[in-house]
Amino acid sequence: MDQRLTLVKEMARPCRCGADIGTDHGYLICALVEENIAQTGIAADINPMPLDKARREVARRGLEGRVRLVLTDGLADISPQEVDQVFIAGMGGDLIAQILDRWPGSRRPGMTFCLQPMSKGEHLRAFLFREGFSLEEERCCIAAGRPYSAMRVIYTGEKRSPPPVEEYLGRISFSTPEARAYGEKVLTQLEKRLAGLSQGRGDREEELRETEKLMEEVKRRIKQ
Repeated sequence: MDQRLTLVKEMARPCRCGADIGTDHGYLICALVEENIAQTGIAADINPMPLDKARREVARRGLEGRVRLVLTDGLADISPQEVDQVFIAGMGGDLIAQILDRWPGSRRPGMTFCLQPMSKGEHLRAFLFREGFSLEEERCCIAAGRPYSAMRVIYTGEKRSPPPVEEYLGRISFSTPEARAYGEKVLTQLEKRLAGLSQGRGDREEELRETEKLMEEVKRRIKQ
């Protein structure tokens, strides 16, 4: 597993059954079950080819009796009563939000989610805050030279409208080089947004000021 999946595994809670959505090769769910973090597991993917790779990995590790394979779109064909922890890694934050929003079990008390967005982390966090989810923990890693965050989330029902900086940085503590690299990536993203606004047509003055203010707050958080 790369550092992204390793971080997701390290952030997982012991559970009865874990579901790995978009499992691809099945490495994550196999590791979770093999190390008894999850007693049983579900490897799910929307495409047959990656699911076949996962099937071979499950067989190679001798986990056929503990890992079930499901061909499905997101969590569509997975019963909320069957699982108590869901893993979604390697997708865009907007797609992860769509998958959670469509699944009835996502708002069930006691359900835990370990999420690792490849992009649009701010979109995912905004959805989570708005829909009553709470970020229990968020940490960063570097994989293939790029910084990423992973978060462990539960549903509480408490809906929030936090300041924009929380949508971009969540609960990240900038005490590690990986976290600081993630913060710098966010700053680069905001700088590109600012440049685009500066060159755009129409009255963008308010949006420009908000983006500049957000950048200053991100810089302040990184230096804390």
